[in-house]
Amino acid sequence: MPYLLLFLSLVLLYLGAELTLNGAENIGRYFKLSSLAIGVILIGFGTSLPELFVSQIASYQKIYDVALANIMGSNIFNLLVILGIVALIQKIPVVDIKQQIIFQFLATVLGFLTIYFKVNLISGFILLLLFGYYLSKTLTSESEPDDDETEFKFKYVVKFFLGIFSLYYGGNLLVNSAVQISELLQIESRVFSAIVVAAGTSLPELFTALITVVKKKHLNLVLGNVLGSNMFNILFILGSLGVYNFSSSYKYYLEFGALIIGYLILVYAARKKELARIGAIPMVALYLGVVYYLLNVSA
Repeated sequence: MPYLLLFLSLVLLYLGAELTLNGAENIGRYFKLSSLAIGVILIGFGTSLPELFVSQIASYQKIYDVALANIMGSNIFNLLVILGIVALIQKIPVVDIKQQIIFQFLATVLGFLTIYFKVNLISGFILLLLFGYYLSKTLTSESEPDDDETEFKFKYVVKFFLGIFSLYYGGNLLVNSAVQISELLQIESRVFSAIVVAAGTSLPELFTALITVVKKKHLNLVLGNVLGSNMFNILFILGSLGVYNFSSSYKYYLEFGALIIGYLILVYAARKKELARIGAIPMVALYLGVVYYLLNVSA
């Protein structure tokens, strides 16, 4: 039964993200948001909604390491696996990301310090403040709105709220089934969440990336979606957990180290103007190494 619930939770999370994303995107176009604003705010936030709901539900249930492992595992999966797999299939253009990389490094360091000391209202407020600054800088980088006219339809509002409903129950199922399965397999819940739950909540980003590759256009959106989603995870979601006021005995050195290495690979790719196989192979290998280490530590 726990395995069936896990599968059902992933289906609900995927459908919820799709419905919410579709509804929010069309609502955004109706209000004439720029393409950049839609991409960063709606697509980036839309694909991060599963992580938000899972982490909030886990924290509410006081399963804090499941919440933190989900955030860290999702960011590692996004950066190393999604970008790595796409770059193995087709080169990803990497241009004009200097500001993004600076934000990523700063967010990663602040996220590490928050988890190392304590997740509380003060640390959460600092993360949310940086998140607001990141959004404002992103929004002001493009001032011209899209010219496309989109008719407002009530069905988009219905889709949006159905998606929220699906994400909530999917997140609830995912947390509960993950805890049960980790107990059955005698794997620490934190490790199971960092690998399986994190990969499950990153499915929207993965599917978005693979569809982009199949269509062979707008490959730069893959990089933008991953970087945007990671910023939402480490700044907005981790920051929002400050209301629960908790500390973690596990400090996530390995996970933060893997993220730093991944971003350094992106810096190298930026110098070459593209992320190709020479960068993708170390990314995927690093992720596999992290998974191997976590499973061995938990054994």
